[in-house]
Amino acid sequence: MNKIVSTAVLALCMLLHAPATHAQQTVSGTVTQVMDGDTLRLGDQKIRLWGADALERTQTCVNRQARTWACGEAARAALADAVMSKTIICTVRGRSFDRLVARCESQGVDLSQMMVRAGWSFDCARYSRSEYAQHQRAAEAAQVGVWGHTFELPWLARSRPNGC
Repeated sequence: MNKIVSTAVLALCMLLHAPATHAQQTVSGTVTQVMDGDTLRLGDQKIRLWGADALERTQTCVNRQARTWACGEAARAALADAVMSKTIICTVRGRSFDRLVARCESQGVDLSQMMVRAGWSFDCARYSRSEYAQHQRAAEAAQVGVWGHTFELPWLARSRPNGC
């Protein structure tokens, strides 16, 4: 009996430590359009940035002087300024609706991390396992992006109270 258990444990360990037989799909190209703070287009391929959730393009915020401003458009513009017409490399993590969900980089910079750190996007712990939480705390402490203003979290603006 011990020999059977030992063999099973050894086989399981070999499976867990075996190299992956399928390489992760990567997509790269020049950004041709930025739809909002977490969605862009490479040619005809629509890509949603993995692990973060940006303001909806139509969202508004209220500043300290009680003035409404287009913070969703500001989030889109921030991503566009960083990547428009630049080449990015994305590692596909899945699909959502008609988009690939991918971790994307531009010149070695993780775009989700950049948007969260700049205060235009939020860590989506449900998927990222809080990978960007420290960057969100730093953005809040620095009062950058929407922090310091009144805003609605993007998943609540979309009527999805369970998060991203």
